[in-house]
Amino acid sequence: MHIKKTVFITYPRSGHHMLMRLLKNYFGNKMKYCEVYEHCKQFPCVDSHTNIMKNHDFDLSLPFRDDIEYFIQIRHPYYSIQSWYELHSNEYGQDTKWESFFKEKLNFWDKFTDKWLINTERYTNRAINYNNLIDRPFQTLSHIINIITNNILDADKLQLLIDNQGKLTKMRYLSLFKYFKIDDIKYIEETFHDKFITLGIRAIYNDILKEIEELKNNEFVNIMKKREALTVEGFKYQLNQKDKQIDKLQTELKKLVTKE
Repeated sequence: MHIKKTVFITYPRSGHHMLMRLLKNYFGNKMKYCEVYEHCKQFPCVDSHTNIMKNHDFDLSLPFRDDIEYFIQIRHPYYSIQSWYELHSNEYGQDTKWESFFKEKLNFWDKFTDKWLINTERYTNRAINYNNLIDRPFQTLSHIINIITNNILDADKLQLLIDNQGKLTKMRYLSLFKYFKIDDIKYIEETFHDKFITLGIRAIYNDILKEIEELKNNEFVNIMKKREALTVEGFKYQLNQKDKQIDKLQTELKKLVTKE
């Protein structure tokens, strides 16, 4: 089976690794993957054996090429940006200011989707929506496989692979994010209402309102929040006690110096 040279242009945190895992399980060793940022750092990949590539197009300069198949991975931007922020904070061991991060990455999402999906008709049937991958994995994967193999699809193999995967994603509570504001979601969905319709992205504002209400009645979550609050208060108390000890030592030191 021949796999055409293909690049997945993916907005960060849009399910790329999950999709690659599924394709790798389907194609096996025939799939030769280039994660550009950890491999050759070039597009197309310099390795002639590579047939599947990844690129985020961070500077929006990636060219359109007729000799390569393109797929564009997208997701509701709030999900992506929140996940991206958490990944960034974990990697660098410190918090970036959420407000500036949110605005910057949302602006990139707007320009990214404009370039690859709104302002061109090249890839109208090449958008890989995260929700479709989760809700309709067979249809989504078979669409990709048919394009990159010239319609050579082993439907039984694909269905068995999906069945063995089980649930593709874990439940994620957006409202438990420490900088969560429902107004951020409201802003996104009001600002990009028409674009959401064009791209087939489902609004989540009402779903998150329900999630917040459900979590209010969730005893386990409330206990964990109380524990977190107690931990923070306990830490503050310890700091306060240490400050008092330092003040006391400084006072004693001054007395000693005065006596001398």
